[in-house]
This record gives sequence, C-alpha cells and structure tokens, in this order.
Amino acid sequence: MSTLNVTTTSTDTLTGQSVGGSIAVTGENTSTNTTDLQGGLCKVWTVYDQNSSLTVTDSNGSSSVTDVGNAEGTVNFTVNFNTSLGYATTGVNGFTNAGGTDLNCLLTLNNANSSASAARFFGPGFAAAANSEQQIVDFDYNSRVFWGDLA
Repeated sequence: MSTLNVTTTSTDTLTGQSVGGSIAVTGENTSTNTTDLQGGLCKVWTVYDQNSSLTVTDSNGSSSVTDVGNAEGTVNFTVNFNTSLGYATTGVNGFTNAGGTDLNCLLTLNNANSSASAARFFGPGFAAAANSEQQIVDFDYNSRVFWGDLA
C-alpha cells in the first residue's frame, strides 16, 4: 500500500477500490478507527412548511412531500432505499400558535404506510385553541433526514 499526501484536490467522483466501492475515512483523533463514507452520509433530507400550503423550502434526495392529513405527511424519495424501512430517520416539527407560543415535537414514523420509496410521518403536536381544547395542527417548520443504503 502506498500513501499519497495531497493538500487540495478537486474531483467529481470518488470510488473506493474495495467491496461496493466503499471508502473508509479515518476517524477523529485516531489513525485506527474508521467510518464508511457511503454509510455515514445523509441520503435524503427535506425542510418544508405544511401549515398554510405545502411548500418545500429545501431538500436533497426528495422528489416531493405529500400532505395526507393534519400533522401528517409523506416524504417521497428520488432514489429508493435498499429495503422497505431499511433506513434510520429523525426529524422535528415546529409551530407558533396564535398566542405566539412556540410548540415543537419529535415525529413518529408511520411504519404501515412507509416503504423503500417513501416515508410517512405523524407529528403528534397540539396547539392550544381559544377554548382551551387541543387541536392537531400542520406545522410551519418540518425537517426530515434519512440514512441508509440506497437500492
């Protein structure tokens, strides 16, 4: 094995020479711990407003977001993941109610309506109504991120 020391490089494609083109990246503060470059990359992310009208403000790897009900939406992927539910995901919702109170919550993945090509989420957040009842609301700010092997 030889070593090439480069200060700056510019390229359009990196391909590993081992199994599946995998590239090992040396971890922080060590020369022995590594992480897999492909496995560690976020494959899909999206940020959208579902409150007034569904508007995707920024995304990568997401073709669209579908509004399927109050506080519920489906993120559609541009490239399928390797298996149904073969990804790790997280996200957060945010909403400012009429009284100016910021409400935030983590989301819940709806496994029954998710697949390798799309993920449905329910944000179990509530906004206090004027009559003190709780209402399920569409959120102003929604973010979703996904990691996993693509098909």
